[in-house]
Amino acid sequence: MLVDRHRRRAMELCAELGLLKVIAPELYPSGGRQPPECGPDSETPTESENARIQGADAPRSVAALEWLENPAFELAFATLVHELPANNVETLCRQLKLSNHELDHITWLVAHRDDLLAAPTMSLAQLKRLLAHRCRDDLVRMSHARMLAADQKFRSRMFHPILFTEEFLSRTPREVLDPPPLISGAELIQLGLRPGPRFKELLDAVRDAQLNLEIVTREEALALVRQLQVGSGDGTP
Repeated sequence: MLVDRHRRRAMELCAELGLLKVIAPELYPSGGRQPPECGPDSETPTESENARIQGADAPRSVAALEWLENPAFELAFATLVHELPANNVETLCRQLKLSNHELDHITWLVAHRDDLLAAPTMSLAQLKRLLAHRCRDDLVRMSHARMLAADQKFRSRMFHPILFTEEFLSRTPREVLDPPPLISGAELIQLGLRPGPRFKELLDAVRDAQLNLEIVTREEALALVRQLQVGSGDGTP
């Protein structure tokens, strides 16, 4: 039903019959009917907005389903449950016996549902790490659907970040978005470092510098590692 073009009405009917509350009771924290989706700072929806929900007891996230175009199950389900905490969604996915692939896909989308709001103010490294994820296209599509189903205030908040993200993706080649790492743990061992928690800190720092376009060569990466080690007082060359 979630991938059918009448997915919204199907979920409304499930809600009317009480099936949705049995399958996913987490969608009903207050046990009653909810208004169409609003942003965190939204005002009370108008009567016309409330009228968009035909189902007598449909969760407000249902409204976003109709704005998805030919979604896969993972995207549609994530959109349905996106207002829940990610750990609750993981529990629900396990209860429904979803595959590990489906669970990972859905919970990632829910965990990052609001990340695009901050896209224009993220560092290049933060933005590239987010948009290099395999589920990023679905994140953009889910954000679109949420925006179109929400009230005017939330639409205004979402419009610019989504447009910014789409423009960034259109002008950023994959090899720039997610380039091969300049160094690995092997180079750190060659510098005399012992494997441990510090490895990840150094590799992450080098990766951030690379994604921020602050360094572009292996030699610059190794120089940065030496600089970070001296700055930390470790003394390792």
